[in-house]
Amino acid sequence: MTRFGGPVFPARYPAGPAGLISAEQELQRLTVLRDAYAHQPNITAIWQGYIDQKAGDVACQQAVVAKLKDAAEAQPAA
Repeated sequence: MTRFGGPVFPARYPAGPAGLISAEQELQRLTVLRDAYAHQPNITAIWQGYIDQKAGDVACQQAVVAKLKDAAEAQPAA
C-alpha cells in the first residue's frame, strides 16, 4: 500500500469469496469518499484534483472487483 502518488488500498485480494467481499467493501469506502469530496461547497482547483484522484481510485477498484467476480464465476461450484 502506498500513501502518496498511488492507491491506498491493497493491490491484491485473495481469489474467492473473502477476497471479493473485501474488494467490494473497499470499493464502497472509496465511492463514499469520492462522493464526499465531490459534494463540497465551492470546489476549488485543489479540491477538484482530490476528486479526480478519488475517481481514479474508484475506477481502479471497480476493475479489481470485476476481475474477482469473473474469477469467481469461472470456478466450478463445489
